[in-house]
Amino acid sequence: MHALVGVFDMDRALFAQQQQFLKERIVPSVRQTPGFVAGYWSYDHATAKSYSYIVLEDETAAKRLVEMVRANTAQSTHGVKIESLATVEVLAEARK
Repeated sequence: MHALVGVFDMDRALFAQQQQFLKERIVPSVRQTPGFVAGYWSYDHATAKSYSYIVLEDETAAKRLVEMVRANTAQSTHGVKIESLATVEVLAEARK
């Protein structure tokens, strides 16, 4: 498995709009991505940064998702800027 790890700078003034867009558009779209396994989105209120970790079946699917995120974020009007995106190999998993 591989994952997309993203860090995003968020405009604090648009937080409510960003959360609505996340729940209504981003999560459903990512869930339908070929190779999707799991996704996690988080937000640090102190720094106004969002952290995403999206697990996919393989490296090809993860790289495709990175390109989709880059394209969609470039067109965003929701005050979101990419700080970093990486495609990484998932080495281990732990669940309760």
